[in-house]
Amino acid sequence: MAESRRPDQEQQPLNPDGSEQEPSGPGRSVPAALLDSLLRPVPLVTLGLAVVFCALLLLFLRSGAEQDPQGVQTPQAIADPSVIRSRALPEGSEVYPAGSLEAGVRVVDQALVDAMHALAMDPSGIAFLDVHREEHDGESYTFQTLHLPENISFTQLLAALKSALPEERYAITPGERGEILVSVDGVPTHRFVGVPLPYLPSTKGPKVVVVIDDMGENMTVARSLAALPVPVVFAVWPNASQAAAVRELAVRKGLDLLVHLPMEPIGYPKDNPGKQALFASMSDEALDKTIAANLAKVPEAVGVNNHMGSRFTSDAHGMDRLMRLLKKRHLFFLDSRTTAKSVGRARARAAGLPFYGRDVFLDNSLAVPDIVLQLKKAERLALRNGVAIAIGHPHPQTVQALSEWLRGLDPAVSVVPLTSLAPQ
Repeated sequence: MAESRRPDQEQQPLNPDGSEQEPSGPGRSVPAALLDSLLRPVPLVTLGLAVVFCALLLLFLRSGAEQDPQGVQTPQAIADPSVIRSRALPEGSEVYPAGSLEAGVRVVDQALVDAMHALAMDPSGIAFLDVHREEHDGESYTFQTLHLPENISFTQLLAALKSALPEERYAITPGERGEILVSVDGVPTHRFVGVPLPYLPSTKGPKVVVVIDDMGENMTVARSLAALPVPVVFAVWPNASQAAAVRELAVRKGLDLLVHLPMEPIGYPKDNPGKQALFASMSDEALDKTIAANLAKVPEAVGVNNHMGSRFTSDAHGMDRLMRLLKKRHLFFLDSRTTAKSVGRARARAAGLPFYGRDVFLDNSLAVPDIVLQLKKAERLALRNGVAIAIGHPHPQTVQALSEWLRGLDPAVSVVPLTSLAPQ
């Protein structure tokens, strides 16, 4: 039944659909009247202008917020890499006091990001190959090995970093095969690597490095080693008959290359290290000349390890001459440890040279099960100590053993290049 209306109640006009129209005049509600006034043409234009003004004001405020308190533009807007010198880099905090090594590490981190922005490079392309804690004079700090985007200009990046970081505290030097080394107060803290890598090794967990000595005489084995699903390190005889082809293969595959430097063994002349070997009896001039000649034959090398050398590596004077020349060329030394009397670590440290040492020899026996057993030993050492360096030789049996071992490798263990490890 329809609702009845009192006689004194004014009849409202109806809308086309039969509903009552909103009342007008003094008796109309305030919200309705306000809405009606806002919808009139002139106020509507005013409201639109107000919205546009607010939007412009917001954009202006946001653009102002993109400058730091000193009025320096953000990295994205920097056209000249030298401008990053004026940015306020972090110098210290309550956690990392100014002057501490870790505060210096943070400054380098920020300078790297700013430099990449300045060069129109995306910092998200950085991959951490290794990050771990180091100790120096009782102070803990972070050492980092970073893989930078392969299209970056290392020459420009080097210039930008040198412009940003004061020389009195930070040393920035170019390394071989596209890398930059950074030290804070003389302590190595960063290694920036840019060579092509066929993989990115795990940044966590135990790591095994496999070095294959005596490379350069057997291309069939070299190709088999390069085809493995993990990187191996090629230590090339400088005077090997196929040294050039092996070097080209290693570079194309992004593998670490070492100079397998011949040195005097205790059993010489019965044990002959080969051409252009280093002897403890050599004069300084002869040593320098022989070392330089060997290094020149493997220009892509990132480091050096010894072929034989049980006599030479125990001679402090000869090793000092070697370390001096390696440091000049930004190369490291891997001690094959053919003698317990080697002074390699001590002389490398005295020269401020990066050093590594072998943990396991793989193929003194050429029986495949024996080589697999040695690889398992290296794996166990890595699980216990974090890192293990194994050295083998280019035998078909060694390749077969590596293939078998990899099929059962603990998934927590990564096989990585030597350059992804911090020096020992």
